[in-house]
Amino acid sequence: MHSDRREQSQIDLETYKSAIKKLLEQISERDRRLSWFRSEQERLKAQLDELNKIRMELGRLEAAIQRTEAERTRLVDELNLAKTNITQLQADQSRLTTQLDSTKRELTDIQRSFGYKVMRFYGSRIDRLLPEGTYRGELRRKIVAPLRRQMPDREPQE
Repeated sequence: MHSDRREQSQIDLETYKSAIKKLLEQISERDRRLSWFRSEQERLKAQLDELNKIRMELGRLEAAIQRTEAERTRLVDELNLAKTNITQLQADQSRLTTQLDSTKRELTDIQRSFGYKVMRFYGSRIDRLLPEGTYRGELRRKIVAPLRRQMPDREPQE
């Protein structure tokens, strides 16, 4: 009996050892998996941090793009306005050039006319006979002033 008991104890001891060995293997496997999960968790955490940084940078870049687009739109509007102004100025310049050419032709026609040449001839003689700043010039001024007032389309000259 003692031998049976001993044998039974031996079997129980072997069973316990085997069970302990299995438990130790399971604990070792669990520790290995836990270590892997922790390292995986750290890796994922690092990736999440990097992803958050990228998202922040993306938001900053999107805001910069919006500002740039708004500035581009403003500049396009400003450019279109400048083009419109240039077109208007060119039209005004063309109109004024035409008007100036017409006025120059008219002035040339007047200067070539017989009446203008006669008036210049007599004007220079009158200026010599009745110079300004003299008694004779004052007399001329008194005679010419009423005549000038009678001409409504001319401004009085002093």
